[in-house]
Amino acid sequence: MKNTKRITLLAACAALLCATGLATAGTASASQESAVNCDKSIWDSCLTLYYNSSQKGSHTAFFGSDGNFSDNKFLSSGTGQGQVVKNNAASANVWGIPPYYPEFAVIYYNSNYAGSCDAISVNWYTDRLHNTYNENASWQIAGNPNVWAGCYIFS
Repeated sequence: MKNTKRITLLAACAALLCATGLATAGTASASQESAVNCDKSIWDSCLTLYYNSSQKGSHTAFFGSDGNFSDNKFLSSGTGQGQVVKNNAASANVWGIPPYYPEFAVIYYNSNYAGSCDAISVNWYTDRLHNTYNENASWQIAGNPNVWAGCYIFS
């Protein structure tokens, strides 16, 4: 009888630990932080994506690589506000501070940093994305030239 109680108690503890692990794993896999604008007093580098060409319409700022734009929306007022970012961004700009040169924001056609790409130099912009115009699904900040090899370069 003692062994049955012990096994039941161990199983209950294991289930609780497993449930706690799953709950925290869900938050870790969420998309990276985004906001309406880059807060230059806090972040070292920041990508802003715009709904329309020439940095027009609604926009959203990203502060870290994001492997899937499907859970991000354009946040500012303007055309496109509330639309999902994935496959809807037309232009972009990148802000960064000097120790991070030469870095590029690499925007990818597919989720998880794959497919055709556009690489935008830090402190640069594009009026119209080239390979990922309205076909964009992820991005990362990259200092390694091998990452943006084969991308269309804006600098």
